[in-house]
Amino acid sequence: MRILYSDGGLAVAADGVAPPSDDDGKKLADAFGEEYALSLAKRSPAAAAESLSGALLLLGMLERLGAGAGRIERGEHGKPAFADRHVFFSISHDRTAVVCAVSRQPAGIDVMMLPQKSDPSVRLRMARRFFTAEEAEAVGRGEASRDGGEEFARCWTAREAYSKLLGGTLGSVLGGRIPPDDAFVRFSPYVAGSLFHVCCCTAGRVKGGF
Repeated sequence: MRILYSDGGLAVAADGVAPPSDDDGKKLADAFGEEYALSLAKRSPAAAAESLSGALLLLGMLERLGAGAGRIERGEHGKPAFADRHVFFSISHDRTAVVCAVSRQPAGIDVMMLPQKSDPSVRLRMARRFFTAEEAEAVGRGEASRDGGEEFARCWTAREAYSKLLGGTLGSVLGGRIPPDDAFVRFSPYVAGSLFHVCCCTAGRVKGGF
């Protein structure tokens, strides 16, 4: 586990995705409830490894912060949250990396590997369709300078993080404006030998510790 950010009531960490061990399911069931732990394991092997790695990262962060665990339930759109604790979290994964935010206020987080494997022309078409005109222009400049999709990742992860903060779906924030840059905390860490772009969004300035 690598701590990317820790300031008062917000902490962000990253780790590599690892194959689950025989003990991971029981450990997560004891910490977060059997229903949540089973929902992570009942997926394809690759998806289960990502989901379980994310939950284990959350558990490790809670232990380090002294925040304690608790039963996790899923909301209307499937967003997991503690049932009876005023601690919020958000988890995201992409290929070999998993990231997690733990906060005293609602938060959303997203991660995307760099450089992007998709064709630059595809990214530019998506930017014109789903981002604001200003963002699409920035993506175009990035693609012209062969930035490997960095500007696209910056815009896309911000929307993913914002949608998770709201507890809704990504489609609800595509095409419209999102909060200004100062509402986001961004990182570009190397995880498991690859570069990633990480974006975290919170409901406001987080005050107080855990």
